[in-house]
Amino acid sequence: MSSQDSRRGGSIEPQQSVSPEPSLRQGRDTGPDADPAALSAARPSLSEPGGALVDTLGFEVLFHASPMGIGFSVDRELREVNDRLCAMTGYAREELIGQSLRMLHPSAAAFEAIGETVYPRLCEEPVVRVDAQLKRKDGHILDVALCLALVDPKEPARGVIATVLDITRRKVAEQAVAELNRTLEARVAERTAEVQRQATQLRALATELTQTEQRERKRLATILHDHIQQLIVAAQIQTGQLARTAGTEALRAAAQAVGETLAEALAASRSLTVELSPPVLQERGLVTAPGLGASVTLFVPGGDRLPAAADLQASASRTGAGAYAVHQQAPRWRVLIVDDHRIVREGIAGLLRVEADIEVAGEAETGAQALALAAELKPDVIIMDINLGTGMDGIEATRRVLAAAPKITVIGLSMHVDRDVADAMLAAGAAAYLTKGGPPEDLISAIRTHAGGRGP
Repeated sequence: MSSQDSRRGGSIEPQQSVSPEPSLRQGRDTGPDADPAALSAARPSLSEPGGALVDTLGFEVLFHASPMGIGFSVDRELREVNDRLCAMTGYAREELIGQSLRMLHPSAAAFEAIGETVYPRLCEEPVVRVDAQLKRKDGHILDVALCLALVDPKEPARGVIATVLDITRRKVAEQAVAELNRTLEARVAERTAEVQRQATQLRALATELTQTEQRERKRLATILHDHIQQLIVAAQIQTGQLARTAGTEALRAAAQAVGETLAEALAASRSLTVELSPPVLQERGLVTAPGLGASVTLFVPGGDRLPAAADLQASASRTGAGAYAVHQQAPRWRVLIVDDHRIVREGIAGLLRVEADIEVAGEAETGAQALALAAELKPDVIIMDINLGTGMDGIEATRRVLAAAPKITVIGLSMHVDRDVADAMLAAGAAAYLTKGGPPEDLISAIRTHAGGRGP
């Protein structure tokens, strides 16, 4: 709202004083009937340094009737203001004329900032527009939009004319919009966080549900694998024995039919186990070839239980839970059965006991028990399962047994039919590998063929 002072625009030539008579206000009060020549003579020209802003009566009327505040300053000192600017600032015209513009700024810093921002641009731009703040007489702060221009661009010292537009309401509206935007952003962020929290909860619930389903599938598959399938196979083998020893053809045919039905039940149970929880099989040592899937055959020989300890010869001794050794007059081949399922051990023992040239020397359900009984009983043959529960598996037990007693023959007997499992057992030193799903005669034949490395 002022021109550059001597510090910014160089020295300013001394200004001619403006005679208070006639002033713009006096010219305006002269009325329409005044002599035009007299009015023209009464109004100073803009060409006069420090003179009035208007040189025509029409511009004078526009100056004072403008809805915007207008001020004229020289060297940052007010020389003329219109009524609107007086109303905006709360000052009377007489209180503003001749005063420094500093009185209209909220602080000295704001006053200096306007000078540093505006005046360098006035020499380069015809009109400079800037938002600022003015302080009213009552101390209230106004937000205003200033448009400033040099009265004479060729002579900056002649002063600056500025229009002042009150934009307080606009600023208040802008602040309200900004606050609304901040509030909206905060609400959006809050809602987003809530959605993310709910999504996290849903993921956690979905994961928990999946894990629960997997645990239940695994539980059911374990029941099928460790109990129901063993019972089915035991019944299947017992009917097989019944068919072999049946006295009539009709009884033999009935036993075979029951065996076939049990075989179908076993296949369905095995398929359901794989469908429910394949990892159960993986945990039990199943090895699968990529892309080829996996198959499992279960076979548990049935038969009579081994005689109780009281019925054995006086030399019978026990070695840990689930294991016992029997010392008798040795028939041709003495066999140690190693399996973690009691019903399987008893089934195999019942199958072998009916063979005159084979003796069941003992049973073990863990790898550690197998090592202990192999050292104590020195059997000719060990029938070794692959999966022995927790701890040492059948493959490692085979390595250790043969390392200590190379003359013992180990025959692998497992539910797994995968080639990799058989190869691993053979690599550990087993003489043969059979699946529990095979005919009982295969196990008996393998014992007779491989015991001691020679035939019967």
